[in-house]
Amino acid sequence: MSYFLKQLKLKDCFTFRAEMSHEVFLDRLKQNVDHGDVNFTSEAFEHFESRENNLKGIITDSTFQIKKRRGWFDIHLSKAIANGTFQQNDKGIKIEGCINSFRKRMYFYYGFLILMYLFLLYIFYFSNAKTNFAPTAYRSGIISLAILTLIPYLLMVKSTRRLKKLLLELFQKISKE
Repeated sequence: MSYFLKQLKLKDCFTFRAEMSHEVFLDRLKQNVDHGDVNFTSEAFEHFESRENNLKGIITDSTFQIKKRRGWFDIHLSKAIANGTFQQNDKGIKIEGCINSFRKRMYFYYGFLILMYLFLLYIFYFSNAKTNFAPTAYRSGIISLAILTLIPYLLMVKSTRRLKKLLLELFQKISKE
């Protein structure tokens, strides 16, 4: 599944190296990321929380899980979550991470859309020949399902790219301080 998500550009991995100590980097990263859960239930009331930074997540000594906060009128619906690890080297710190925007709740959404496609196929091919549907009903059904499929996909791809760019800029800023 991971290979398929990478081909669809819904999952992207990155590596970042910085010549600084592990503890200093973690302290600076914790200053730039608000502590909080990044699961589905925490997103409902995210607009009402006080915020200091644009990013929210859980950072431990060896791992991180970060997402971009949603704003009041954020139409992008930040779905991407970055998971990664920190490793101390002789030269500095190495950060490896993966950003995934295809969350578990999307299985239900796309499963429902597949059922709707199957229902349309049933109506098109297996319905009684005496039943005449207007040609516009067929077209509007196909067009609406195509839109319902493509818009979330495009938002997820954009969310993956935006979070990767934001994290790499943040890591670069932290390492230059």
